[in-house]
Amino acid sequence: MAEDQHPQNPSPAGGGPGQPAHASRAERATRAFEASGGGSVAVFDREGKETGQLQLPEAVFGTPVNAAVLHQAVRRQQANERQGTNETKTRGEVSGGGKKPWKQKGTGRARQGSTRAPQWRHGGVVFGPHPRSYEQKMPRTSFGSTI
Repeated sequence: MAEDQHPQNPSPAGGGPGQPAHASRAERATRAFEASGGGSVAVFDREGKETGQLQLPEAVFGTPVNAAVLHQAVRRQQANERQGTNETKTRGEVSGGGKKPWKQKGTGRARQGSTRAPQWRHGGVVFGPHPRSYEQKMPRTSFGSTI
């Protein structure tokens, strides 16, 4: 037995002559497309019975898949669907708290300047979310190649 073979897996680690050890998802999808006849897929009805074949255009479905660009397009689509409308109030936006709760010195308590500071109950939120846009842009050429 060869050194690169496991006793329970008799095939070589490379997956065959001229093949890389681990094919990417895009490469496997391209190989599956070519193995299926290069452009025809089965059409099924609601009961799961095959009703015919559909020819797929070679220019769209026969090209190799660029996994990085496809990932970027999906992430862009999901990010652009986000609303970005959640918001919290900071210590300056919470109502009240204009008066110093007690004098600075002589009480034995920690100094405080406002009852709306973040450490107080009903105080403001530090670094909370504020409305923003999650929009992402993508070059037209790379977005067109993902379709």
